[in-house]
Amino acid sequence: MKTKSKTILTAALVAVGLSGAGLTAAQASSGNETDNAAEVQTFMSAKTGLMDAVKAAEAKTGGKAMDASFETLKDGSAAYQVELVKADGSQIEALVKADGSVTAKAMPANDMEDHEDGEADDD
Repeated sequence: MKTKSKTILTAALVAVGLSGAGLTAAQASSGNETDNAAEVQTFMSAKTGLMDAVKAAEAKTGGKAMDASFETLKDGSAAYQVELVKADGSQIEALVKADGSVTAKAMPANDMEDHEDGEADDD
């Protein structure tokens, strides 16, 4: 009888452990969905669209856009990160905020090498 009780107790503990792991995974998944929904809401409420952000970055820097992505900044505001190439081959990264302001900076050499190798940014 003791062996049967131990087996049932072990099975019950394993079941509780697995259900707890499933609950944790569900909570993590729900957190990602909440983050995605918040980002979509920020994107939809942004007054500046992707095309406008690219045009503003190109006008400010004199470069040609090769990549652009939407970001939600730490303060919750919307912005676009635009990577541009100038005629001399140098690369620039511009941040275009929802109000249309553009901040540009040269990309570090190691970032440029990553793009040449076909590697994606971790950002």
